Amino acid sequence: MSEPKVDEEKQKKMQELYMQMNMINQQSQELQKQIQAFEETILEVGESQKSLMEISSTKDDNEVLVPIVSGIFAKAKAQDFKKFIVNVGGNIAVEKSIEKVQELLEKQLSQMQEAQHQFVDQLQKMTVQGKQVEAQLQEMMVKG
Repeated sequence: MSEPKVDEEKQKKMQELYMQMNMINQQSQELQKQIQAFEETILEVGESQKSLMEISSTKDDNEVLVPIVSGIFAKAKAQDFKKFIVNVGGNIAVEKSIEKVQELLEKQLSQMQEAQHQFVDQLQKMTVQGKQVEAQLQEMMVKG
């Protein structure tokens, strides 16, 4: 008579493991999305650094294209690319030298890379945990 109770307990444990595995998979997918977002931001910051270097070497009165929105540019004459206006938050912008802007971009890049590494580490741990849960579930199914 104890066999049906064992089957119920085993079934319940298998359901718990299955739910845990699904939760791990969902969290892993979310981490992958966040890692991809970090990668895109890192590439954008890298492009910003490259653009900053290029524009800072532009001579006065040279014609440049200024991006307005994606795919739309305005022609402008270069005048002073030694100072830049930087949004510091709260709709406040300040003037910064090229050196300070480069430092800011480098700091942002470093922070993004560190955060991305932390998310990758979490994903690796989650993957290991998922494999362990999957192995437990398979073991229970084989024992029948």
